Amino acid sequence: MTIVFVVNGVIFLVLGILVYFHAENGSAALQGTNIQNNPAVAEQMTRIGIQYGVSILFFVISSVLLVLSVIGLIKKLNKSRLAKRILQTGIETDALVTYVDRNFSILINKQPVYSIVEYRYRDNDGNKYTERLDRVSSEMVVRSNIEVGCTIRIKYLQEDHAKSEPVLS
Repeated sequence: MTIVFVVNGVIFLVLGILVYFHAENGSAALQGTNIQNNPAVAEQMTRIGIQYGVSILFFVISSVLLVLSVIGLIKKLNKSRLAKRILQTGIETDALVTYVDRNFSILINKQPVYSIVEYRYRDNDGNKYTERLDRVSSEMVVRSNIEVGCTIRIKYLQEDHAKSEPVLS
């Protein structure tokens, strides 16, 4: 999704620049003319005002999309770092798979790319936790024979037992 926001943000930025410079050329040609008695010049000025407005709108949309893409990238990096830390330093245990579903909203060659996997586990203190992963590779689910009722190995974070990652190979 981040890539979509970046691409669209850049497209709107380029469109804004093109519209802006097109409006600049039109306003330079009208300098020094009398608007009061010439309806064609007034119409041209209105058109230029609209072009400036459109270019500003494109700049605003571009800025919003680019800011959203940066926020998404930062969240993705933080999630990746947390997952890496859990897998490196976490406490390993077994988890019971309670739900598996192929996510058919994204298909490549008529096959789901991601699966939804939900599992339940207990920490060393006996507390129960449930984790739902919405973007597990469907290939990994099939290769690891993950189905409802099977057990998988996971690691949970030492400081926050509610955060976990599956140990899939």
